[in-house]
Amino acid sequence: MKRINLLFFTAVLLISSCATNNVPNNQKTKPVGYTITNDSIIFFFDANQYNYVTNNFTGAWVSIKKIPISTVSLAGDFNGWNRSINPMKNENGIYQLTFPLTDFQKNKPYQFKFVLNEQWWVEPSPNMNDTYETNLGNHSKNLSFIIQDN
Repeated sequence: MKRINLLFFTAVLLISSCATNNVPNNQKTKPVGYTITNDSIIFFFDANQYNYVTNNFTGAWVSIKKIPISTVSLAGDFNGWNRSINPMKNENGIYQLTFPLTDFQKNKPYQFKFVLNEQWWVEPSPNMNDTYETNLGNHSKNLSFIIQDN
């Protein structure tokens, strides 16, 4: 009986691993920091989802809990990584900013980060998918998204 259970468990494990190995990482988990609707992309920032920030001037990593948040903005390759032109609106502790989908090219990857007080770049947590390492040399990463063709 133990051998049958072991064989059954092994078969289930093998089948489930085959079923997920061909699924891209960005489809295995929910995207972080944004949601896409029929006509817009809504960026949202919740400090509870993140652990660290990096300082704009020194590159030093600091716990996000040590930073009193007064403003949150969105910076990315779509706005020249400008820390101040896209401020987010505070909705009960969740910061949001909406763009029409027409502002972005379809099937093009974009990278972005949230910026606290125009000085602290929020670092994605290690378990977040769709991240790309920066070239800053401090193990910093960016979040990313793609507007897919329907």
